Amino acid sequence: MIATEVESRDPASLRRIEAKRLPSEVAPLVRSLKDLLGRLDRALKSERGFIADASHELRTPVTALRLQVGLIETASTAQERDESIQDLKRGVERMQRLIEQILTLARLDPERTEQVSLIDIAALLRDIHKDYTRIATAKSISFSVSTEDQVIVGGDLASLTALIRNILDNAIRYTPAGGVVTLRVNNQHATPEIRIIDSGPGIPMDIREKVFSRFYRADFASDNTGTGLGLAIAKLAAERLGASVQLEDGPGGTGLTVLISFPIRGNHTQALSAEEVTK
Repeated sequence: MIATEVESRDPASLRRIEAKRLPSEVAPLVRSLKDLLGRLDRALKSERGFIADASHELRTPVTALRLQVGLIETASTAQERDESIQDLKRGVERMQRLIEQILTLARLDPERTEQVSLIDIAALLRDIHKDYTRIATAKSISFSVSTEDQVIVGGDLASLTALIRNILDNAIRYTPAGGVVTLRVNNQHATPEIRIIDSGPGIPMDIREKVFSRFYRADFASDNTGTGLGLAIAKLAAERLGASVQLEDGPGGTGLTVLISFPIRGNHTQALSAEEVTK
C-alpha cells in the first residue's frame, strides 16, 4: 500500500503519506519518511519564493542599466556622456551588491550544515572595524569599536561575519555626515552581546518586524542604494547561530541600536570563557 502510493506520485508531489494501521516494524520508517517529505516540501517552497523574489528584484536594475547604456549612445556632448557613464558605473555597483547579497542569502540556507568553530567576537569586531573605517571616514562618520579582552562563542564564522557586516552596512548607509556609529561587545551576565549603535533616522516601532523581510525597503529611508536584503540576511545568519536580533532606540531615543544576543547554552552557540578555549 505505502509502496504503491509513493510510486504513483509525480516528482513534484511532497504531500504527507496517508497510511493507517501500519505494522509496528514499519511505523517508525513511515514516520521518518513523513518528516523528510515535510522538510523537503518546506525547503522547496522557500526556494521557489526566493527565486521569484530575486527574479523580480533583478529585473528593475537590469532595465535601468539598459537605459543608461542607451543614454551613453545618444549623448550629444562629452559632458552628457561622462555623466551617463558615471550613472552606469553606479548602476553596475548596485547590481553587483544585489547579486552578492542574493548569493549570501542562498549560502545561509538553514538546512545546510554549518562549520562550527570557536570565535573571538572582540577580535572579529576589531577586524571589521578596520575594514569599514575608510568607508565611514569618506562619509564623515565617527566610527569606533569598544570591546572586552575576549568574548568567545562557538558557532559558524561565516554566519556571524555576515550578521555583523549586513547590520553595519545599514548603519553606515543611513547615518548622515557628522553622525556616529559604534560597535560594542560585552559579556553581560555571562551572555555575549553585540551592539551596533548609530545616530541615523532609526526605524519606527510599527515596521521593526517588517524590515527583516526579504527585499523590504522602508518608505522613510532617504538612501535608495539599499537592496532590502541586509536585515533579511542578518536574521537568517542569527537563526543559524542560535542568536537573537532586537531593534531598539538609540541612546537618548534617537538613532538605532541593534542588539545581538547569544545564549549561554543553545542548539548552535555557547558562550565560553577564555580559560575553556585554551584547554
